[in-house]
Amino acid sequence: MKSFFEQYEQKANELANELREKGYTVNLQPQRESLPFTLENYQPDIVATKGDEGLIIEIKSSAKRISIDKFHNISNEISKHEGWRFILVTLEDEGGDLFSYSIESLFSRDEIDERKGNVEQLIKIGILDAALLYLWSTMESCLRVLALNTKLPVERLPFNKLSDHLYSSGELSIDQYEYLKQIIVLRNQAAHGFKTEVQVDQLNTGIKILEALLSGLQCNYGSAHRENT
Repeated sequence: MKSFFEQYEQKANELANELREKGYTVNLQPQRESLPFTLENYQPDIVATKGDEGLIIEIKSSAKRISIDKFHNISNEISKHEGWRFILVTLEDEGGDLFSYSIESLFSRDEIDERKGNVEQLIKIGILDAALLYLWSTMESCLRVLALNTKLPVERLPFNKLSDHLYSSGELSIDQYEYLKQIIVLRNQAAHGFKTEVQVDQLNTGIKILEALLSGLQCNYGSAHRENT
């Protein structure tokens, strides 16, 4: 089994190669004095620039012991500089390439509204397992948009960690959080080919939660999507 250092080196080199292929100039393990703006004592793993755009990237082995408060503050500070974005990468990430969870790769507000309508149609005709999977993918996309909009650098994390951090940061209510914890069990059963006993009431609750999340994103969801396309 590879050591963390070996895994880190491999991940850093993979990211650097991916960025170079996309036209970025890459600086691995940059010194603090070489950063384009002051971030106090923070030293990132990668700084990448392309024209007026810039990425500051942190690589961690696991999401378990990450101080999200610390990286939330760093992300907020970086976002004050036009064209710059902070990305937190772990070896447990759901996304394959570095840009898997940029906002343009997630569903737009209009697309989510359309998918919500499709879920409602699937419920009406009684195809509940398909409705569950469709609802779940739509809701998960919405939560990753929520993370991006609030500058919480957790959009690439596995869903359980994503929802944990959104809840602890106050972006999800206890009822929303508990629902997600319960419904993911059914979603996993359906996704992996097992019989699933999903109830209409459970799906309707999920639709209401999705609507509430979208309502909270109404102010800046559209503009955030346009700025990043």
